[in-house]
Amino acid sequence: MRHILIFTLLLAVLFVSATQLPAQTATGVITGSLTDSTGAVIPGAKVTLTDQQTNQSREQMTNETGIFEFRALPRGVYN
Repeated sequence: MRHILIFTLLLAVLFVSATQLPAQTATGVITGSLTDSTGAVIPGAKVTLTDQQTNQSREQMTNETGIFEFRALPRGVYN
């Protein structure tokens, strides 16, 4: 009888803690570098990312090493 009580309490604790866990989000990151035809990086260039489904765009400037990064992107296909 005592084992059943302990098992039931353990299940209750696990159930309560599992319902309070944060949900995972379905987002991603697109990153890259921008270079010219000689391979030199292009700092300060504007990069535009467009979601094909919604046609919404985001813009970023490349950093001093030619790197750009778009964060927290919803799942989708981008240009």
